[in-house]
Formats: sequence, C-alpha cells, structure tokens
Amino acid sequence: MIDLPEQPLAERVLRQALSRPFPPQQILIFGPPSTGKRDAARRVAWALADPDGHHDPNEVSVDITIIGGTGALIRREEVDGALADIHTKPMVGRRRVLVIDEAHRLSETDSASQLLRTLEEPPPRSHIVLVTDRVEDLLPTLRSRCAPVPFHFPGWDAVAARRDPLETHMRDLGAELGAAALTGDGAPGSIVAGIESKMRDFAAERPSQELRQLRASAEELAGKRGGKTAAKAQMPAAQYDAMVAQITAVQQLFAKVPPENIALAQKYEQQIAELE
Repeated sequence: MIDLPEQPLAERVLRQALSRPFPPQQILIFGPPSTGKRDAARRVAWALADPDGHHDPNEVSVDITIIGGTGALIRREEVDGALADIHTKPMVGRRRVLVIDEAHRLSETDSASQLLRTLEEPPPRSHIVLVTDRVEDLLPTLRSRCAPVPFHFPGWDAVAARRDPLETHMRDLGAELGAAALTGDGAPGSIVAGIESKMRDFAAERPSQELRQLRASAEELAGKRGGKTAAKAQMPAAQYDAMVAQITAVQQLFAKVPPENIALAQKYEQQIAELE
C-alpha cells in the first residue's frame, strides 16, 4: 500500500493504479523538486515487483533497475542495458521494473527514441516509471503513453509538522525580533533581552541530550561517598560545556533564519569568548 500523506492526489492515483489486476505498464511521476517523487517511485517499483511484500523494500532487488542523468543528458548506452533487462523474465519478484530518474534528460535523438519503441510495445510483466521535475521538457510522445501522477508542493501545515520544535521556536523568535525592529516597539536592549529570556526558558524546558547526560552524571556522583564534593568540582566545567553546546545549536539554527537575527547570534559568540 502506498502512503503519501503530503501528496493526497498522487496517493489516490497510485493506489487505484496499483490495485488493478493489470497495473499500467508506464507511469509518469512529475512535479516540483523536493516533493517526494523519487522515494515514491522506489516504493511504486517495489509494489509492482513484490506486491505481496515478501522482501524488505530497503534492499536492492534484481528485478528493479534505476537509472538517472549524471550529466546533461541520459544517453542511449545508459538506457540499452536497462531496457534489455525488462525484456527478460523476473528473477525473484512478480514483475520487472525500470525507473528512469530525471527523465527529461533523455536524449531526443537516441535514448528517448529507443525508450519510445519499448513504450509502444512493452514486454509482458514489465513496467517503466519515469520521474521528472520538468515535465514540460519531456517529449510529448513519451508523456502521452504514460499514466500521469502529479505531485505538488505540500501545504504549510505539512511543512510545519516536519520541523524540529526547537527550529520552529527559533524561527518564531526571529520573526518576533524582526517585527519589533521594524516597528521600533521598545528599546533595542529590552527587545533583545526579552528574546534571550524566551530562548533560555525554552532551552531549560527542553534540554539537549548532552545536558541531560551531564545532569545524570552529576546525580550519579552525588549518590556516592564524597560525591557531592566531586559533583561540585565538576559542575563549572559541565555548565560551561552545556552552555557552549546550547549556544552552538542556536547559532546553527540562526543560519537558517532572516539576516536581522545575526546580531543576536554574535552576542552569543561574545558570551562564549568571555567564558573562555
């Protein structure tokens, strides 16, 4: 079963196609970049080759061939061997499947014409899945012979659900800081101090893995004879390491947010220098 929660239309089309007794032998998966088309094509290939799910889809299958454009064009010599494979009987699975990534790179004069002949007279128990970000550049004769499966950019709610909570919070704080700077609402020092306070509160509620490990080590030392003294001796260094780790994570996140937040990241760099 194909599950594509961020692509409901593509999921519906693929489920209907794959549920037929004789699924379409040519499938065209197209849409914008970074929308999950290639992962979906791999899952479709496995659903066709091994519909009963006897094998791990993360493994390599001798009945599935995947080729893609490493240069400006996919040339005939790259396609010939793959087309020869799908003309043979499946070795392990129920069907042979060829996936061609970046299908718009097929050379019009040789590889595309060779593929077109196979699409016109497909061998039995074989399937071809074309994947492209630029369907408008794919030859019309190839498009017309494939079952289309459109992909779209996911909605904002789907994008937000994939974000790490810390990244989402930092982006929100960055937006808040930028809005305050643009509107001039409050003194700059108080605005930055308020953002810093919110960052510290959020970090305290969700400590990093390193900080949790340091706390566990301190508690373990505190439970032993003389452990309290040892724990106290170790805490300054532990606190420093934990603070550096937290600040480094914040700096990495700030690389992804608007430029107006760089000043705050630089302030944290200064704090690290002072601690050292």
